[in-house]
Amino acid sequence: MPTLAQYFSGYRSLLDGKADGQKPGIADFFQHLKKDLPKLQEQVRKQERLLAPHYNIFQALQIDRRETVLHTPMLAHLLDPTASHGQEYLFLLEFLKVAHANRNVPVPLGAIELAEWTVRTDVYVGDGSIDLLIECPALKYMLVIENKVDALERHLQLWDYYQWMEKHRLTYFPRPLVFLTPTGRKPESHKNALCFVMSYRQDIREFLNRTLNRIKPPRVRELVRQYLAILDQWALEETDEESE
Repeated sequence: MPTLAQYFSGYRSLLDGKADGQKPGIADFFQHLKKDLPKLQEQVRKQERLLAPHYNIFQALQIDRRETVLHTPMLAHLLDPTASHGQEYLFLLEFLKVAHANRNVPVPLGAIELAEWTVRTDVYVGDGSIDLLIECPALKYMLVIENKVDALERHLQLWDYYQWMEKHRLTYFPRPLVFLTPTGRKPESHKNALCFVMSYRQDIREFLNRTLNRIKPPRVRELVRQYLAILDQWALEETDEESE
């Protein structure tokens, strides 16, 4: 018994392979479909019971748009080489490669894997809190990520972070400031600060896809796969909006 997708594909092939006078009518197609529909529906239900192909824990918990609950902690966890995912520098290396290749974000000068890194979230700096602060004292490198999923920037927010970096991490170089959003929109609060724009739609999806087949623990790979499904859905929705 073919799947529903195979059923329609087979009918399409049948139409393409016959001359106009020999092609079955649409009424014949629906007559056969009506007869086979109960079995096709049972196949779908069986697949759902065995594989749950549409199950996504982030959607089930209704946190797929929650910046502070899901997206910032998820990135912090993955980019931390010491985190419990056990993949050490895999995510950090691929993130920096994509950031540099796609957006010209400066990367450390030196061997990333030979140095210790700290990854912190919600770092209070006087005029607000930095969403994601990634530092390597040995390489004198730091990266600040301001993450905006649905929220807007406050007045001069990125400029304040830039000034904090200039004052408190003056010996670090480079020290890029990244503005991360679903679509890669330009910031409005950076004033004269150099700010690199990144997007979930392109950059985060790309770096995660580059790691997916290299993640060894099945539970970590499944977590990343489900997270990617959220970002893929965002990209699909944005494409639909642009085509309207």
